[in-house]
Amino acid sequence: VRALLGGEAELCDRWLEALVGDEVITARPESQFVGESEYVFHHDLVRVAAYDTLSDDDRALAHLYAGEWLERHGERDAVTLAEHFERGRQPERAVVHFAQAATQAIEGNDFAAALEHVEHGLRCRASGEARGRLRLLGAVAHHWRGECALAQEGAEAALGELEEGSALWYEAASVAMSNAGAQTDHASLTRLVAQLQGAVPQPTAGAERLIAAAHAVVQLNHTGRYGLAESLLGWTRANARGELGAEPQVLGWIERAAFMRAASDIKPGPLLLAGVASTEAFRAAGDLRMACYQGMNLGYAKIVVGLYAEAVATLVEAAETARRLHLDPLRASLDSYLGYAQGLGPAVQEGIERLRGAIETLRAEGLLRLEARARNYLALILLRLDDPTGARELVEEAVRLCVTLPATRALVLTTGAAIAVREGRTAEALAETRALVGMLAAKGSIEDGEPLLRLTHARALLDSGLEGEARTVIERAYRALLGRAETIDDPEIRESFLSQVAVSSATVALYRALCPEAT
Repeated sequence: VRALLGGEAELCDRWLEALVGDEVITARPESQFVGESEYVFHHDLVRVAAYDTLSDDDRALAHLYAGEWLERHGERDAVTLAEHFERGRQPERAVVHFAQAATQAIEGNDFAAALEHVEHGLRCRASGEARGRLRLLGAVAHHWRGECALAQEGAEAALGELEEGSALWYEAASVAMSNAGAQTDHASLTRLVAQLQGAVPQPTAGAERLIAAAHAVVQLNHTGRYGLAESLLGWTRANARGELGAEPQVLGWIERAAFMRAASDIKPGPLLLAGVASTEAFRAAGDLRMACYQGMNLGYAKIVVGLYAEAVATLVEAAETARRLHLDPLRASLDSYLGYAQGLGPAVQEGIERLRGAIETLRAEGLLRLEARARNYLALILLRLDDPTGARELVEEAVRLCVTLPATRALVLTTGAAIAVREGRTAEALAETRALVGMLAAKGSIEDGEPLLRLTHARALLDSGLEGEARTVIERAYRALLGRAETIDDPEIRESFLSQVAVSSATVALYRALCPEAT
């Protein structure tokens, strides 16, 4: 009140006392600002009437003075400050606080509110970096709502507003690449990675640059560009030295990238280590959303080594965190992993139903790669249950989804070849596995499908009467299996990987049958 009236302390105190006596206003017992008295209108009608007596110019000036007073005294509600400055005809100052309000909403997982604050800030004629920051915040909110197209559009718009090589620019690049990859937009991803590699970083953008590079590794890996992904991961690790490399958020993203590379290279030991390290790093950074995301991936790593009960427990915990944080887009992916883990353990029917639900949700969200993988998981479970017809139908649809995803398509075709062996379509299985082995040699990986491909190829050769060639193939598969097992330090987990994982135990059994002299 003193700020609005120019600091007339004695006059203010006298009138405030009179207004309290007349029950126009009421003194609050406590104030949110230390050392200040706080009052509230006794009735909203009186407040509205008083407000309406002001002229437009006086009202704007009053809002400006109120906003400045609150800002000086540490007001924490960014929306309150933004609205005062907006009504006080200071839109450039309002924009700053609308951006802060959007940031606070994202931190609180209220993505709808974040988008409202972004739109309000943009209506205040934000320009330059301020506009770029708002567009980035909107892209982040869309990303966590699973709205990939809107997230990519907003992030790319932010890149055009922000100074190249700045911390915010790298953050926008990360969001743009993640959502381009999620939509299998290879052209955009290639262009964005090239922009990332060509940018000259500002001195204060070291951490954001490394995190953006880790994002690029993940998306390049998803789209089967393993050589570039591995090279970029090596660059990222080499540049994450000293204090910068020890920052939990940077470490979390680098270990996430390493996790994805280990998944494609099928190195179960590094996969588990990176899963644990990234989850713990994100927790240490206070990034609960990414800790939840990596908790999901850690559950997958436990599936890879045959720890199905532990995988279920880890994934149930991650699902509860996702529910609590309102991470609805993550829940279908979690259900696909959880359903797979349940289907490989004793809760088979529950796992099947969970996977069917995940497939429908992923289809509705347009996440082709994740839907294809979920269909592949369900097909593998049905094949174990001696239902090759149901498995084949799932695979055929998954193949149609993977036109732009060569590595995922090869993974699914491998399952299709295993089904063909089961159904006695030997010639078809042999032709398919020969082609896939050729692709594997050229690409270096078909996601996590290589062990099944080697085993299926050996079975197709054996069924075709080519026992010598089958022996060579299964021996190579067996040696590769032992090499992967050696990456696991814990002997109990190593034994689980060899005995509890169906492909591993079947590879060992076929090797011993075809190469008895070697065993």
